[in-house]
Formats: sequence, structure tokens, C-alpha cells
Amino acid sequence: MAATTLSGREELEKKYGCRYSCLLKLPYYDAIRMSTIVDPLHNMFLGTAKHIFKSVWLRDLSESDLQLLQSRVDQIVVSGDIGRIPRKIASNFSTFTGQQWKNWINLYSLVMLDGLLSGDHLECWRHFVLASRLVCSPTITKTQLTIADTLLLRFCERVVRLYGQQIATPNMHLHCHLRKCIEDYGPVHSFWLFSFERYNGMLGRIPTNNKNVEVQLMHRFMNDSTLIDLDLPADFQDSFMSLYPLVGNPKDDFIPPHSKITQHHWDLMTSAPTSKNWEVDLSYFLLPKVSKRIVLGHDDQLHLTATYKYLYPQLRATIPPFTANVTLRRYDRVSVCSQTY
Repeated sequence: MAATTLSGREELEKKYGCRYSCLLKLPYYDAIRMSTIVDPLHNMFLGTAKHIFKSVWLRDLSESDLQLLQSRVDQIVVSGDIGRIPRKIASNFSTFTGQQWKNWINLYSLVMLDGLLSGDHLECWRHFVLASRLVCSPTITKTQLTIADTLLLRFCERVVRLYGQQIATPNMHLHCHLRKCIEDYGPVHSFWLFSFERYNGMLGRIPTNNKNVEVQLMHRFMNDSTLIDLDLPADFQDSFMSLYPLVGNPKDDFIPPHSKITQHHWDLMTSAPTSKNWEVDLSYFLLPKVSKRIVLGHDDQLHLTATYKYLYPQLRATIPPFTANVTLRRYDRVSVCSQTY
């Protein structure tokens, strides 16, 4: 149906609640189904999990129970690639981030709550945890997606049966639509808002005067881009080379995994006079006094071993592979040449 006048178009828009768009002709785009996406970060972790803990269980858990939960969490040693560990449980989960809620749900909660929640309540929560673990997988099959959808539905039914209809929220209803979102857009890692929220935090830490913030942020982006693309003068290459301990005359095209060095920097470093002294000048680095002991993840161990073998080719055959439970100190910041990162 086409309108020939402006008033006719407005009448049709008012009647049907929409207006024509060429996007409606795209064969792969369903405007009705794909107009709204359920974000697992807010739907599951900052939504239902936070609601259940703060509105239901915190009424039954005493302060000593919360302190017991915190002590149990502190006794567990996890690998460094897990992410932020839940803290301040004794203060009613007041400062939990989305990452901490995810780790708390998927890794800690079932074991930590054992003995503090009764059997029916713990079994109800177990449905949610098992569904969350499946949903958070980097890859998921159709069978696993069906299982996760069934577990979420049973969880919602048990919540209503155990705590009453007043506890159920519209956010819980959206659990039933999460399956369609994953079918349309793939695993949740491709569309959940963890990276978006993290970048919001990075933007929030950029100093501004709270006036024309968007202009100041754009100036910051342009300055950073200019610095990255800046050609260093050849006369000062020797001075800058000491900041890059990976410079050398490689026997192959190996670049250490997860290296932050751009191709321009790599070309600059490898074209300079080589040095056989691979020792890093620690005078450039200043570490804080406070550090945290963590366990090195398996992938990080492999990358570190490969880096050592590259830095010390004469000792490559004698460098042993890392074993389990390799610990190291992690610092929240480091100063390099008076610049803090």
C-alpha cells in the first residue's frame, strides 16, 4: 500500500506504527525479529543474577555467611586469564562489575553457596549456572543452545514457584528470547557488550574539562594516531633501540605472539644495527611496590617460552617448557621513561 500525499503517509504510519524503509527489502534482514538484541551482559549477569542475589538471597544470608563466602573465594587460586576475581562480597556485592558477576556465576557460586542455600534453592540456581556456562562458550552447537534455553526456562519456573510471582521480572522473560539472538548473530562473544562497556571505561578515564567532550576525545584520537604513524629520525635510532629489547637479526620471520609492536616499528628496529646484548635495561621501568601473585595461564606460558627461545637462540635447546602452577607478580601499572601505563 503506497500513500500519494504527506497526510496519507502520516495516517498510514499512525495506523501501522511504522514507515517504509528500503532496509525492509533486504532478504537477510528481518526488521521485526532483528530490531532488538538481548545483551547477555545486562540480561543475565547485571540483570537476573544481581536481582536474585540482592533481592532474594541477601535477605536470608547473614553477615557471617557473606564473610564466609569471601574467605572461600580468597582461598581459590585461578589462572591469570580468568579475569577479575570477585571481591567485596561481604559488602553485599556492592562494587561487582559485569566481569566479576560472570566469573562469580560460572566459576565460584555453585561451590561457594553449597551449605549456605537449601537443596531446592541451590538446585534452582544450578539451572541458571549451567545455562550461563553454555551461553558464554566461544562456540556453541544447536544442541547446546537448546539445552541452555531449556535450563533458563526451568530456572524461571522454579524462581516463581520458590519465591512467588512478584520476584519475576521482565528481564527474566527476555531469557526466552536469548536463543533467537544467538541463532541470528552467533555466539554471544560476537554481540555482547563487554567490549563496549570496557571502552566506555577507557573513554571515561581520559581527562577533560567537561566542556565539548567529544571535541577533546577526537583530538586525543588524532594525536594518538599521529604518534603511531610517526617516522622516527634515523639519527636517533640508537637512542630509541634500547626501548625495544626484541630487536635483533632474526633467523626467521618470527614475531612474538600478542606483540604490541606495529609493522612500522618492527621494520624500523630490524633495519637498525643489530646487537648481541639481549639484556633489558631495567632503569627504564619503574614498578609500584604493591603487586598481586597470580597463576600463569597455559597459553601465556607457551607464548613466554616462545619469546625466551627467540631472545636466547643459543640457549633454545636448554630452555625447558613451563609446567603447571607457574606463578608471577602482576602489577596494575608500570612507568616507562616517566610515562605511566
